[in-house]
Amino acid sequence: MAQSLDKNPEPQRRIFCDCAVGVGVVSVFASLSLMFQWSEALFKWLRQYEILDLDELMLSLLMLLVCLTWFSWRRWHDMQSQLQARMQLQTQRDALYAQNRELSQKILSAQEDERRDLARELHDEVAQSCTAIRYEAAFIAKSFDQHIAPIHEAAHEAALRIENQALLMHQMTRKMLKRLRPESIDSMGFDEALRSLCRNWEQQFGLVCECDLAANTSPVINDYAKISLYRVVQEALINVARHAKASSAQVKLLIRHQGLRLIVQDNGIGFDASAPVAGLGLAGIQERIASLQGQVQWLSTSLGACLICDIPLSGGAP
Repeated sequence: MAQSLDKNPEPQRRIFCDCAVGVGVVSVFASLSLMFQWSEALFKWLRQYEILDLDELMLSLLMLLVCLTWFSWRRWHDMQSQLQARMQLQTQRDALYAQNRELSQKILSAQEDERRDLARELHDEVAQSCTAIRYEAAFIAKSFDQHIAPIHEAAHEAALRIENQALLMHQMTRKMLKRLRPESIDSMGFDEALRSLCRNWEQQFGLVCECDLAANTSPVINDYAKISLYRVVQEALINVARHAKASSAQVKLLIRHQGLRLIVQDNGIGFDASAPVAGLGLAGIQERIASLQGQVQWLSTSLGACLICDIPLSGGAP
């Protein structure tokens, strides 16, 4: 953000310089006037035109000087009023920005809480129901294994279809659970969850992913920050697999300058870093990092693309 107007010394420096120039010019003029007796010469010259009352011109010029001084003071006063108004508007804008950022944190945090509750409900209800259906279907299938009648064969096939359908429902439920909330964070911890994410990405897309994490990052960040960083890495790796045409990627999480730095780099074709950010995935990355009071940089060279996220350790929703 630009430097605040009240902290900018440039206007005060210019005022002092102008005052110094004015005092200097007046001092030089007074010295020359005393040296060459300009007032007497001007008085003698004006006496020649007494009929025109030019000798009264000095008082008129003095009054003009007073009016110009008053006019300058009024303009300076108006400028100060406008400056104060701009400072107040900037303060209000900063307050609104902070409030908007706080609301974004609460919204994203509420989304994660809702996903966690929904994931728990799916796990407790749907997943258990699917498991019960599978056991029932398997029991029916086993009970008809020793019979040969056509009706028994049809029932056996129906039971197998029930078992297969229940298995598909169970797999779909587990997939939804992973999308709603990464269960690996709760079960394995943040660091191991990121490593597991990289390993699964390698298996899914057949690419190499190196995961380099700083030690003891989990205790210094809260649950909201862990979820946000996990989602950022997940979206960044998906973008690498879809668009980068890369053979490898690297994920780094470092502790530096009282904050965290997340780096996701690939050796692909890169992209136009000066172009506006497009797509919901990239916009989501910016939103999540902004909600952590962090900053995002997109770098691209002939050697690949790089995402750099700097997050203060105090960032994140409570």
